[in-house]
Amino acid sequence: MAVSLEMLKDSLRVDDDADDALLTGYLDAAKSFVKNAVGADEDYYVNNTRFDTAVLALASTYYTYRMTSVTGMVTTMNATMNALISQMRGEVDAIEES
Repeated sequence: MAVSLEMLKDSLRVDDDADDALLTGYLDAAKSFVKNAVGADEDYYVNNTRFDTAVLALASTYYTYRMTSVTGMVTTMNATMNALISQMRGEVDAIEES
């Protein structure tokens, strides 16, 4: 399963098409971020539900917190995405060591 625009919109409960371009950009940025964070070969991400979940979590975070940061306001990155990236890194390390 690859994360699609429709899946992202469903998870965010977005019904209209007004933000489709923005959401597509966030989806692409999230995929790139997670792939760079994990560092595996492209084949690793095919049918990888942890990758899909991390991308969905990060793209949702980008959309939800898309405003500029305000002094004194701290937004932590998505704990789900961080945990999934850590799991995938460990798995990739194990694959590379074998």
